[in-house]
Amino acid sequence: MISRVAVLGFGSSGQRLVEVVRQSLSHADVMVYSRHATEVPGVQVTSRLEDVSTFQPQVAVVAGAASDRISMVRALPDQTMALLIEKPLAVSYESGLELARIIRDRRAFCQ
Repeated sequence: MISRVAVLGFGSSGQRLVEVVRQSLSHADVMVYSRHATEVPGVQVTSRLEDVSTFQPQVAVVAGAASDRISMVRALPDQTMALLIEKPLAVSYESGLELARIIRDRRAFCQ
């Protein structure tokens, strides 16, 4: 059972995804990472990627700026086995390959 979900990025997509997670996995603890942390009722919010790692999410939704996605995925603990990454996946072909290598090395499922 999924008990911890992190949403990295809290723009319009991140906000929608938090609501989907809360409705679909109402039993799960949810943490939001945002550089511009704001209060979200019933959700832990942080502006520090280190906090996301400490939270130990089983699932992570990466919805922040495409230019920040590699650092966001790197900050996730190895135990995070499922990733949903919003499009675009990366800002360049090279960064997309790097992101794919990170995900492959962790043996994570990515969609």
